[in-house]
Amino acid sequence: MGQGWQVSWSYPAQWSLRQIHWEHAAEVDAAVQRFARTGEGHVERVPKSPMGLWLKVPPHVARLSIEPLSHTIVVWWVCRAWW
Repeated sequence: MGQGWQVSWSYPAQWSLRQIHWEHAAEVDAAVQRFARTGEGHVERVPKSPMGLWLKVPPHVARLSIEPLSHTIVVWWVCRAWW
């Protein structure tokens, strides 16, 4: 990702983050911030979604999208990983 991107948490993402244990929530938040700052993280593209990403933070995954014009990463949802 490089220069560091802004992070925006959607309301569903904020809600879903609050539903998990606080230690896991802190790990997910730290992983999202690190990805935005450095591009580091276990990321996979979402099929048929050109800007969609899954950021894996076991045992959870965060659904992200990249908004290049505003240089923003939007977090849409956090859930328990199914793989």
